[in-house]
Amino acid sequence: MRIEVVRESGVRFTAHVGPHELVYDQPESAGGTGAGPTPTDAFVASLAGCVAHYATQFLARHERSADGLRVVADFTMAQHPSRVAEIAIKVFVRDELPGTTTNALHAVVEHCTVHNSIAQAPLVRIAIATERPEVARVP
Repeated sequence: MRIEVVRESGVRFTAHVGPHELVYDQPESAGGTGAGPTPTDAFVASLAGCVAHYATQFLARHERSADGLRVVADFTMAQHPSRVAEIAIKVFVRDELPGTTTNALHAVVEHCTVHNSIAQAPLVRIAIATERPEVARVP
């Protein structure tokens, strides 16, 4: 899978993800226009979205309603290096679950793909390249 992020203006970027487009920006206080979440906010949101997906699938398998499902992610930042220091995820389900089902749901959502990717960090390679006009991306 390939995702391409293109600078639109200032600190606003558009990520092309398959047939979708996501806008990333910074708040006005950081020189942006607030047109979209920051990449860091989107990172944490992707974890919350992954947890929500796994919770929904779990509830369906256990013939429980996912109506009203909410996932809240609170996070704090650290410096040197700048990074997300801690993420606290809370999964809210509409109906109370028996203890064993709650424990099983916790085990399932704790192993969503995004969480696994954070817990066992992928190898990230960053290269700097200069595009030649003849091979530049055509919109």
